[in-house]
Amino acid sequence: MKDYQRVIAAVDLGELSALVVARAAEIARRYGASLTVVHVTASLPPFDLGGELVLPPYAEIEQAMVKSAQAHLNDLAKKFDVDSWRTIVTTGSPRAEILRIAHEHNADLVVVGKRSRRGVGLLMGSTANAILNAASCDVLAVAE
Repeated sequence: MKDYQRVIAAVDLGELSALVVARAAEIARRYGASLTVVHVTASLPPFDLGGELVLPPYAEIEQAMVKSAQAHLNDLAKKFDVDSWRTIVTTGSPRAEILRIAHEHNADLVVVGKRSRRGVGLLMGSTANAILNAASCDVLAVAE
């Protein structure tokens, strides 16, 4: 088994987030690895009202979402003894942003939450599944 040096915990701030961070923190401690906890907020697309793009309310909403997510990540970081400067909140596609951050940080492990999928959700896939199939490093999917 290889030693991990750079671990990314990708969380959606849902029920599994604490478990994902706990597992990632345990692995990081075991290997003496750095740990970065990441959350990606959804981008809100601009919309067209009679030929004019509407952006200002979206910018304020996105800023509020990022600020709230950062506060949640800081709380998780304190709970599991992760330095808060190792948290990242960004906006965009969760799959694309998590993969980008993992690449930029030369991560050798990404830890994500995995929910059981049913119905249409099963057919559409999940962020965890997309990361599992596209990541260039190991991926640990923590089940609910």
